[in-house]
Amino acid sequence: MFRLLVIERGFDAEYFMDRMKAYEALEYLASLHYGKKDEWEQARFIAYMVGQVNSTKTLKLTDIIRFPWDEEQEDVIDENEIRRLQEKTKLIEKKLNGRLSNKTTT
Repeated sequence: MFRLLVIERGFDAEYFMDRMKAYEALEYLASLHYGKKDEWEQARFIAYMVGQVNSTKTLKLTDIIRFPWDEEQEDVIDENEIRRLQEKTKLIEKKLNGRLSNKTTT
């Protein structure tokens, strides 16, 4: 762990040895692959271009190699959640409009 964080990633050795909490080090280690994400994406794109030129079928970037961040998906909101949020928004709007109309009449 010392080699990864201090030598390879440039953490201050004193901070690592004396003040860094275990959870901080573990969190940093868990996200190390994001530090070189752009370089990995560039390498994959070059490999994709070489592969696509030499292939008769249409390829996707993930056909070349899959990365952990390819699996991450954005949160999906279903129709019920949308309706609930719209109703909540209308209630808040009514409350705010009521307050504003009371202030303007006084």
